[in-house]
Amino acid sequence: MHRILQIRRLPLGKRGRQRHNRRVRGDSVYLAARFARQAELRDIAEELEYAGAYVTSRWLHSAGPLDGPELNGGARGAKLATMDFEDVAAATVCIAFTEGGDGPSGR
Repeated sequence: MHRILQIRRLPLGKRGRQRHNRRVRGDSVYLAARFARQAELRDIAEELEYAGAYVTSRWLHSAGPLDGPELNGGARGAKLATMDFEDVAAATVCIAFTEGGDGPSGR
């Protein structure tokens, strides 16, 4: 079975944790989503770590989203971009939490 499907099927919550932890034990996982979902993904990261995975997504502990000036060459923006790149490179698995979009550049 494909590795991403094994992680996707990991049950969240207390039931079934011990039975399924062999599927992610030792994997390093990067969780990708929009910043507004940070709290939700922190919970998912905690479940994956409990199951034996190492979550590389340091953005889950960032203070807040970037504002306009920081996106246009600001020092904090460059630092966070480098951090994200390093975290993705360190992961053996990347899980992207995408959402449907109604606009022309929907996800």
